[in-house]
Amino acid sequence: MIITVLYSAGLNIVLISRTESKLQTIAGDLESRFGVQTKVIPADFASPPESVWDAIAAIVCSVPVGLLINSAGVSYDHAGEVAHLSVAHLSASNCPAT
Repeated sequence: MIITVLYSAGLNIVLISRTESKLQTIAGDLESRFGVQTKVIPADFASPPESVWDAIAAIVCSVPVGLLINSAGVSYDHAGEVAHLSVAHLSASNCPAT
């Protein structure tokens, strides 16, 4: 897991995902194993409320950011699955998260 490598290097990390309980579990585990700080933000980028962007901005502005790893977004196994979705939906989910 790449996050383990980053923690081993002593980097503090902001975790953003839909499920806060999973974020808290991962954060607690890695903080206890590596002694670094983790901040968590629960967010669903498919339909984020304005408060999500404010929370992200507040945290990112309060700590130095040296690396961004983004795996948020909508993806599909086959191109045919995308045909029924609008480009606006895909763009709204994938682009702002970056």
